[in-house]
Amino acid sequence: MIAAVTVVAGASPAQADYIYCPPDNGPCYIVVTGGGSGGSGGGGGGGGDGTAKCRDETGEIPCYRDSMGWYNQAEGCYYDRLTLPPGDPAWGGHDPNKGSLYQKWCYDGGAAGYVNSGIVYLTSPPPGYGGLPSVLEIALRAINALPIAGPDIGLAPRPGGSGLVGLPVWMWTEQRPETWGTQSATASVPGLSVTARATSVRISWEMGDGSTKVCGNPGTPYTPAAGGSASRTCGYQYTEPSRDQRIPGHLGRYRVVGTTTWHVEWTATTGETGELDVTRSSTTYIRIDEMQVVTR
Repeated sequence: MIAAVTVVAGASPAQADYIYCPPDNGPCYIVVTGGGSGGSGGGGGGGGDGTAKCRDETGEIPCYRDSMGWYNQAEGCYYDRLTLPPGDPAWGGHDPNKGSLYQKWCYDGGAAGYVNSGIVYLTSPPPGYGGLPSVLEIALRAINALPIAGPDIGLAPRPGGSGLVGLPVWMWTEQRPETWGTQSATASVPGLSVTARATSVRISWEMGDGSTKVCGNPGTPYTPAAGGSASRTCGYQYTEPSRDQRIPGHLGRYRVVGTTTWHVEWTATTGETGELDVTRSSTTYIRIDEMQVVTR
């Protein structure tokens, strides 16, 4: 599912970027669909118009160039901030939430002029850099810092145990701050701060037999006092045994996947706001047998 951020105020119409959050528990990242340049992934340097002037050994040059970013007078190189997914090898193990990647262009002293000098990771913009990270980039950092997870799955019959066709199955999550409720995180750069707030709204239970049960609550833990009754908040009944399941390492068991949807709203100190849904999943397995009737 692609979750597009809705920017309420202050958005640039030249940008069509949005935040994508993979359904496989991976970190969210910005997808650049236009309005930027600068190597793989683009992103640009924050929008200079090229009218300001700097100097290098050849004389007067633009302080900002669309294809190379902002000029660092101290080094004699241009820096162009990139927007790349957190899993891109270019990060080299660095934390995307604490810094940025820049494409560096330096003067080679020859006819080629400024040449690609590689990608560098910096925790703050280089000297002379005129473009701080965008509101969307800081929002992304806050979203990725949210301490949220998939359900801490509880089942009755318990995972690793067995149930029977036609008898109630209870599903729930152990309620901890990171598995159900509301969580928040803040990311900042000089002059800009974004706070993201995530609220759990539902859990979708893929039961392994082709059916999905959606519960708008964390479910209720089973207790022996409930006996053979069905859950009033989140339950299911299998109609077929699991003996034909051929999941490696879990033969004869259904794979149960619980996916929590967290609704995220973020607010910047500059007035921009946005919202999107983020999902986090957990998995367990359960065996369901047929009820045997013995006659004499």
